[in-house]
Amino acid sequence: MTDSRRDWGTTTSLAVALLAALVAILLRIPAASESLWVDELHSAWAVWGEWEEVKTRAAWGNQTPWYFYALWGWRNWLGDSELILRLPSMLATALASAVLVLGVARNGGGLLGGAIAGVLLAVDRNAIFFGTETRPYAGTILAVAVATWAAAELRRAELLRTGAGKVWWGRGGLLLACFAGFLGHATAAIPLAVLATTLFAWPLRDRGQLRERGQLRERGQRSWRSLVKSRPYSPGVFVAVVVAMASVLWINAEVIFRVWSDRAQWNAFGRPRFFQELWTIWPWTWLVLVPFGFWRAVNFLSREPRQSVPPEQGEADWKRSPTALLAPVLAAALLATALGWAVSCLGIAPVWHRRFLIGVLPLLCWAAGGYWGASASRLTQRRRMRFLWGSLLMMLVAVGGLMFEQGTLAELSDADFTWVRRGEDWRGAVAYVNQHREPGEPVFVAAELLESAALDSLPALDPSPAQATGMERRPEPSPEMIEYLRYPVTGPYRVEGAIPLGRQPEVIRGAIAAEFTRRGAARGGWVLLRRIEPHARMILPASPIGSEPSGIRFQTIDSQAFGGVTVVRVGVAERL
Repeated sequence: MTDSRRDWGTTTSLAVALLAALVAILLRIPAASESLWVDELHSAWAVWGEWEEVKTRAAWGNQTPWYFYALWGWRNWLGDSELILRLPSMLATALASAVLVLGVARNGGGLLGGAIAGVLLAVDRNAIFFGTETRPYAGTILAVAVATWAAAELRRAELLRTGAGKVWWGRGGLLLACFAGFLGHATAAIPLAVLATTLFAWPLRDRGQLRERGQLRERGQRSWRSLVKSRPYSPGVFVAVVVAMASVLWINAEVIFRVWSDRAQWNAFGRPRFFQELWTIWPWTWLVLVPFGFWRAVNFLSREPRQSVPPEQGEADWKRSPTALLAPVLAAALLATALGWAVSCLGIAPVWHRRFLIGVLPLLCWAAGGYWGASASRLTQRRRMRFLWGSLLMMLVAVGGLMFEQGTLAELSDADFTWVRRGEDWRGAVAYVNQHREPGEPVFVAAELLESAALDSLPALDPSPAQATGMERRPEPSPEMIEYLRYPVTGPYRVEGAIPLGRQPEVIRGAIAAEFTRRGAARGGWVLLRRIEPHARMILPASPIGSEPSGIRFQTIDSQAFGGVTVVRVGVAERL
């Protein structure tokens, strides 16, 4: 097999890494210019105030503040357009693609494998989605990519008995990536912890693979000594990773324990409903089954008769096998996904969502690219295929297969094709209201912002239902809550004098009617709902709704859809 080390440090490998990063950037620019959607509006709100407010505002969305501190400085330095706010995430995923190119090229897959791994991460639609939003998940992708490279270097040095001093940067990179990734978002601990544990424990498995060579005892002793002696990936490194993550847990204790106590808020989307979701969460066919199966087939068909070789040479050949470095990474991806499923099913923490497990994606791309590259190296050596054309074909198959599985190829011919479909055009909705609004007409906004627990009812803005039924009034929402709920039309996209609403239909209708009564509005007003148009019509139907507690009847005059945001013009039909 060709030695992938010769690809490392060359102008070619760096050029390929730069090209993969450039592809990632170019694919993300169109989606990065869209309107901010509701999760990103929370991020914008967190950084639109003063520095002292960032921590509190981040906590409103159950987020740790460190990403938002960085975004606050970024916004004040470069500006606040959608593209600028999303640029850190774009750069993070582009850099992660470059890291995969260089890391895989050096550790098992050759330059072709690295190129495939980097481009897979560049074109994957999940990576594009999280790489074009103002959230910390792109940082998780980068942290796991760096940690994988560092851990693979330590494992490789362990296999080849390289001096520990030559991989000091691997230890530092692993610790820094684990610390920074967990600091940015707590769920990054799942793939990072599983990766560190898998790479640490993998030598124990080596003993079982060597039975057929008749040297189980001797090599088992070597594997055990590699765990207890000062090797590159020694127990000290594993303990240091644990300490780093424990330090982050202590630093973020206030927010993490708050999230833990309030995890019922995200039970609705963070717990699996069907067993099939294990299959649909990632594109397993073209990131695992096909590349791994192709490698196994090539390895089987190109095997040679056994020959008597010196033990040292056989050991060296075995240690240079790509599976010695790729298999632990693939195992970490599978185990991290299974762990996310298990803790969600058991009700420990509802983390069954791609955003919480996005750190698994670079592990899958690393393993997929590595196995494709290892297959190419084997074919080049055994079948004398033309490397250039064979490499291009393999790249086309690997990337095209992923795009086919994710439905990208089927959509490319559509005139309105886009890599990311967030579907919340707040910018367009606000512009429409400002263009058609008459002076004095009220504007209501029901945005259902991220993790806002007081959305069901806002009694200070909706007194009529409580008075009519004799129900005990809830505490009035704080000024911060009112400001937060109004933010979709008072932040980057502005409508003067907006009034926030709850999310229950009867609360929305009652609040609108009460405000019309208070103002004596004759023409009516405008409502911005974070709902698609059919659902908006159910809340505010075109025909008069009927008797409201305020003593008026109102009806929908007009409605316009802006993706998942609907603008409704409501008029007074009759005063009772």
